[in-house]
Order: sequence, then C-alpha cells, then structure tokens
Amino acid sequence: MQNPESQPVEASTPITDRLTTLRAKELIFQYGDLESSILPEFIFKNAILHDVTYESVLLRLRRVYHLQAAEGLIGIWGERVNEYAGRVGEHFEQAGELLKAAEWYARAGRQAQATYEPDAAVRYYEMALDFLTQSPDTEQVKLQLRIYPRLGEVLNWQARYSEASETYQAMLRTAQALQDEVAESRAQQGLATSLSYQGHHLAALESAIQAETLARKTGAHMELAKALWTQGSARYRLGEPRAALSLGEQSLAIATELDNPNEMARSLNLIGAVHYVLGQYAQAEQDWDQGLQIFQELGNRQQGMDLLNNLGAIADARGDFEAAFQRYHNALEIAREIGYRDGEILFLTNRGLEQVALGNYGAGEADLRQAIQLAGVTGSWCLPITFNYHAEALIGLGRYKEALYSAKQALVLGEEDKTPEYIGMAWRTLGMVSEKLRKPFRRRDRKTRKFTNYDANACFARSEKIFAEAEIEMERARTLREWAKFAFRMENQEQAEHMWQQAREIFAKLGADMEVQRMANLPS
Repeated sequence: MQNPESQPVEASTPITDRLTTLRAKELIFQYGDLESSILPEFIFKNAILHDVTYESVLLRLRRVYHLQAAEGLIGIWGERVNEYAGRVGEHFEQAGELLKAAEWYARAGRQAQATYEPDAAVRYYEMALDFLTQSPDTEQVKLQLRIYPRLGEVLNWQARYSEASETYQAMLRTAQALQDEVAESRAQQGLATSLSYQGHHLAALESAIQAETLARKTGAHMELAKALWTQGSARYRLGEPRAALSLGEQSLAIATELDNPNEMARSLNLIGAVHYVLGQYAQAEQDWDQGLQIFQELGNRQQGMDLLNNLGAIADARGDFEAAFQRYHNALEIAREIGYRDGEILFLTNRGLEQVALGNYGAGEADLRQAIQLAGVTGSWCLPITFNYHAEALIGLGRYKEALYSAKQALVLGEEDKTPEYIGMAWRTLGMVSEKLRKPFRRRDRKTRKFTNYDANACFARSEKIFAEAEIEMERARTLREWAKFAFRMENQEQAEHMWQQAREIFAKLGADMEVQRMANLPS
C-alpha cells in the first residue's frame, strides 16, 4: 500500500471541496465564522484523530509542510501577522528553522506584552532566548539584547524580581562580551529597577549611576534620560527629595527634547512624587494629571494605573478617604484584569490603608494580609508600609500583640531599605502599640548588641524627628496628632495642646482641609 504522500495529487479537486467532504463526514469542524474569516480555519474532531493524521505524514515532509504553513501565514495575514506570531514561530520551530522561530517568538512576546498577557509574553521571550543563545552569530546576539530588557520588564511586572535581576545580569554579561556599551547602560538601568523593586535602593542607585556613566560616554540620550530617572527614583526612596527632583527634571528635559511622550510622563510621575512628599499637593496633582493624560493617550494602562494610584494618595493626604479608597480600588481592579502583580500588591496595600482610615479594620486587615501573601518569598519594595498598615488594622481590631509583630517587621524592613518615610511610620505605629500594651518596646541595638526600652513617648519622638529631618510634613503632622492623643491620655495637657495645634497648622498649610476639620475640637 502506498503512502499518501507518494500518491499523485488530483489537481482537478479544489482544496475547498476536499475540506467540505471532510466536514460532511464530521472528521473536521469549522473554527470561527467562515464567511468573515480571511483564512478559514478547521479543527479535527478530536485529539486522537489529529495525532493519527499527523503521525501518518512522513518525517521529511513534516518539516516542509510546517515551513509552508509558516510562510503562508505570513503572506496571508500581512500587517496583522503579529497577532499570529506565536503560531508562525511554532511552525518554524517544527520545520527546524530555530533562528526564524526565535525571531517570531520574540514578536509573539511583544504582542502578548502589549495586550497584557504576561505569562504568554514570558514564555515566548524565554523560548526565543533559548534558541538564540545556541547561535554565536553577532546579529542573533543583538536580538538577544533586545529581548532581555523586555523579559525583565514583564518579570518585574509579575513581581518576579529575582528572576528579573538575573535576566538583566545575563544581558549585562552578553553586552560586555559584545562590547556594546549602550546595551550595558540599558542592562544596568534595568538591574537598578529590579533592585529597587526589592527594596535595595542603595544598590539600585549604584547601578543607575553606572548606567548614566555609560550613556554619557556613548552619547545615548534616551538611555541617559532613563538612567537619571532611575537615580531619581532611588534617591526619592532614600529620603533625598531635592536630589530626586533635580534628576527628574533633567530626565524630563531630555525626554521632551527627544519628543518621547512615555518617558516624559514617567518623569512627571517622579516629579509629582517629590512634590507630594514635600507637601506641595496642588503641584503634585498637576504633574500626575498631566502624566496620566499622556499615558491614556498612549494606551499605557500599566503606567496609567500607577498614576491613578498616586492620585489616590493625594486624596488620602487631603483627608478624603472615600475618594482615595475608590481610586485605589479602581487601580486594583485593572491590575488584576491585566495580570499586573506588582501593582496588585501596592494597590491592595493602599486600599487596606483606606479601609483602616474609614474604620473598616477587618476589611483592611484582610487586604493587607493578602498583599503580604502575594509578595511571598520574593518580597516587594512596599512591604514596609504594608506591614505598618497591617499593624494599624490590628490595633483597630484590638489584637495588640499581633500588631507589635507587624510593626517590628515594618521597622526592620524600613531600616534595611534605608527609607526615612517607612522608618518614621514604623516608629509612630510602635508608639501606638506600646501605649495599648502599656509597656515599652524592647529592642537590641545592631552595633552594641545591648537592649534598649522605648516607651510610647520615645517612639513618637523618634518618628517626629525623622519626618522633620526628611521634610515629610504630612507624616510629621500625623505623628504629632498621635503623640498629642497620647499626651492627652497621660494628662500632659499643655504639651498635648501644643502638638495638636502644630499638627493642625501643618495640615492647613498642606491644604488638607478635611483633616483640619476633623481636628477642630480637642480629643476628649
């Protein structure tokens, strides 16, 4: 009996008639709408029939047919071919054309990334890199250097920070071997971003500085703008708002000159964050509104969510907890929809904060506990504040010993990150817990190894000093208010009234009118 491939083909029988016959016998079924489809698709009745049919094709012909299928898809779909890049790549892979498969898998990764399918994007990028690393060809190495940063970006998006760092380190080694200093700058910038997501802000700053040096050496202006932005972000986290503002403005100037709206909006985001921490809320809101408009015009939902979250922070700072809650909630819903895990952790944290501010302690504790669980072993840059807010929720629920544990975690993580804002918040919460437990917070000094007791008064004092030195006026006002409440309960009337008035004046200066109204009367 002859093999089907060796039999002469009857040219007089159109392929559509053959497909119609197979459909009539219910061996295949139409997939989708035949009338509206550019390329009609059919599927086998079941997987067994598919496997039997495929295995009947000679091995030497399978590769030919897969190659024809790949080239046919490219020709038929034209400008829309990227939507089917993954299938084209699969056919090239089955045809043994691994480098072509890598190119199309890279396209498929970009398509998946653009349509917010992070798992698919990672899978395609990793397959492309797997094939490309087997080739010593210089052009293929250049393609690797284009894929690495995209893969790192998606991994960070999924809160897989350690894997992202490893990706950028692999990129750095490849760029150094090729002596491509522009790619080295990109790798250092990406590595800095991953390190910052993990809370390693000093290490992130070092990588960003190296990225800047390489960018200036090679005259790579866009890489320079990104390196300056990353430096600014690190210095912002390290409690250096003035330096961060200067770096953000430099980045914005370069991005504007290059007419790159995405980098312009990112720079506006950083500048807005600095204005926010300095208590300049009207300017911060203007920066963030402008950035949000650009991201919306670009269709960049991920960065748009970050700015929506930031606008929630403005509402929170002004004391409008309901508006802040709604903004955080909306950002969280979008993050879950598109698989933005890093954003989900942050937005859950912030929504939990607003639940606590609104007195919904149980709901807030649930949100914050879920954020901690999502961060898992990889951690997250926002965990210091997540644990801090978790402690506040537990205080509201009367679970003071658990609150002490979370507040301690917040302090340890904040000190590891060397972020004054987080450290000051942790000391304030420790003061609140110490008062509830009616005993001091006991801590061993890392250098002397000796234990020191900090009562509520000492904790509040440390918090207020940190915020004053870092010029974080909103948080300083919040600490003064909690400290005043404690002083009232300790019947230190004069001290309490003085701190209460200080806090109220700061809120008024910052434009937090709802907070000013809440403090119209002294606590009973």
